[in-house]
Amino acid sequence: MRLEKLREDDLRATGVAVARWTWKHLDDPATVVARVRRACELGCRSAPLSFASQTGSPVRRRH
Repeated sequence: MRLEKLREDDLRATGVAVARWTWKHLDDPATVVARVRRACELGCRSAPLSFASQTGSPVRRRH
């Protein structure tokens, strides 16, 4: 669990939005949706939108 948290912190430091949930949270889809929305809101505020060269999908990164 500790290594997972450190990995998340590293991702957040690059401006990537991170949403966490466990299998238990999947029993309540509204909880998962709320977590994803919150991560998106925080990600939108933290960095401008750019595109990942490997996937071509939009990601949030600090420039």
